[in-house]
Amino acid sequence: MVWRLMSNVWFSVIINGAAYGFFKSSRGIRQGDPLSQALFVIGVEVLSRGLNSLSLQQGFVGFTVPRGCTPVTYLAFADDVLIFANGSSRSLKDVMLVLPPAIVATVVQIPTPHDRGRIKWYRCRRNQESLPWHRLFRRSGKGRLPLDDVVRGLGVQVASKCFCCTAAAGETLEHVFSTGQITTAAWAYFQNICGIVHSGSGTRSHLLAWWLSSPASGRLRFLYDIVPSFICWNIWKARCKAVFDGIKVRAAEVCEATFKDVKAVIEIHLNLVGHVHSLPLLCERVLHSPARYEYKIVRWEGNPGASGGGGILRDSSGRLLLAFSAFLGGMSSLRAEALAILTGVQLCLRKGFFPRTIQSDLLLLVGILQRRVQCPWHIRREVEQVWQLVGVSRFVHCYREANKVADILSNMGVSHPHELVRCYSTAQDLPTLARGEAQLNRLGVPSVRRIRVRAT
Repeated sequence: MVWRLMSNVWFSVIINGAAYGFFKSSRGIRQGDPLSQALFVIGVEVLSRGLNSLSLQQGFVGFTVPRGCTPVTYLAFADDVLIFANGSSRSLKDVMLVLPPAIVATVVQIPTPHDRGRIKWYRCRRNQESLPWHRLFRRSGKGRLPLDDVVRGLGVQVASKCFCCTAAAGETLEHVFSTGQITTAAWAYFQNICGIVHSGSGTRSHLLAWWLSSPASGRLRFLYDIVPSFICWNIWKARCKAVFDGIKVRAAEVCEATFKDVKAVIEIHLNLVGHVHSLPLLCERVLHSPARYEYKIVRWEGNPGASGGGGILRDSSGRLLLAFSAFLGGMSSLRAEALAILTGVQLCLRKGFFPRTIQSDLLLLVGILQRRVQCPWHIRREVEQVWQLVGVSRFVHCYREANKVADILSNMGVSHPHELVRCYSTAQDLPTLARGEAQLNRLGVPSVRRIRVRAT
């Protein structure tokens, strides 16, 4: 009966007040037909059940919600449907299988304002508070924190409002972590207690003021290193509570949460037992805590010994192009360094890169490669091969503090004797410590080396 009502539809054209001719409708029903509501409900019910079944499929990762909440796959009002997914290619393909083919073809052809002719799928995350604090700095340095200014950069226009401040202010990275009301009070509270002198504006200046300061005692060095990290972490948690849960956190609560985190780490690190309820008392406990000693068997293995090599190739902006770790076997440190440079140069040329500047923290080897120091016979073959491959390259000496990534990769090379050379093409492939040091180098965070100054 329904099909007869839909197929038996005829139209005529009115010309000068009179109807002429008839033609049959090819699809759809007449405007205002009472059958349209029933057909709409049937179509929406099929779409609703298909989208809800996605959360039950194995391997589908949907929109992240807090633990215990009902999974959200879509929101619908009348004929407007908003579908939620995590942005991965597999999840989007599962969603496209549920949608009618005509709708998928129409959506893919819609251009975005900042990307002509292509469609962009933006990743969203509901529970941003679950980020570990050590990844917070990595994401902030790359501009990947879901702040209003970052969202606007993706072409999504939103009304920017900092939920942590009473006055109207836009939500930017520097406002959240440096110039906001709660942020300013939290930094000032801990800086006044620890005597940190801060001159400048910006999150980076706050961090450097802590990390480059000279505490009254060496025992407080560890405390000064971890306090700014926990300040930023608790500021971020306060921001997420205000944005996602509607709970405004006061500056005193941020300071208290930061103190609890610092206290827990200090008690574990220094094995302190006792109830301390303020940061000044904690600093006093750290200063007067008894020194701990442990005994470790140390054995001199001599030179030569088990050796490994490692290196990293970066462009002028600090972006990783290539990295490697190699197991070199038993040899002297000088020959291991020369063989590591030769391995890195050969690997770069094989991948299509030509190293313009080669840095090493072994001053003797740099002098040999610069032809200022006579080359020993046992590394003559490796050095001549390096000269033959990169004769125009510039050999530069760098301090060990600036060569931490290569040192970490060298230690990694010793750990895989069954794999002579292991290559890393992206930053995510690097070991955790090497990846962190490489990111700090790209952000321009300096290392500090203490040098004795001669009196004049």
